[in-house]
This record gives sequence, C-alpha cells and structure tokens, in this order.
Amino acid sequence: MKHILKPLLIIFLYELSKAITYEIIVRKQANDMVDVPRDYVEVARVQNEHMKTLMYNLGGNL
Repeated sequence: MKHILKPLLIIFLYELSKAITYEIIVRKQANDMVDVPRDYVEVARVQNEHMKTLMYNLGGNL
C-alpha cells in the first residue's frame, strides 16, 4: 500500500503545481493594458456627427 501511495502523491503534487502555475501565468498576462490611439476620441466624435447627419437626412428624430 505504501509503495502505491508515494508515486500517486508525487503525481498529484506535480499536476497540482502545473495547474497552479498555468493559472498564475494566465492571470498575469490577462491584465495587459491596451493603449487607445490618441485620435480615437476625435474619430469617434466625427463618426457620431456623421451618424447624426445621416439620421437627420433620413428623417430620424434626434
């Protein structure tokens, strides 16, 4: 019985440490910040104005 438990314990601890390491790596990489382009706000404003004009021309209410 003792001869079976020792290898099983080693395998269990190996798999546990592998899973924990994987989770740590995934969580560290998931928090990468993405820089928004500087002109993003300007592009969004222009698109918004374009959509307002388009809706007005199509008879939509604003």
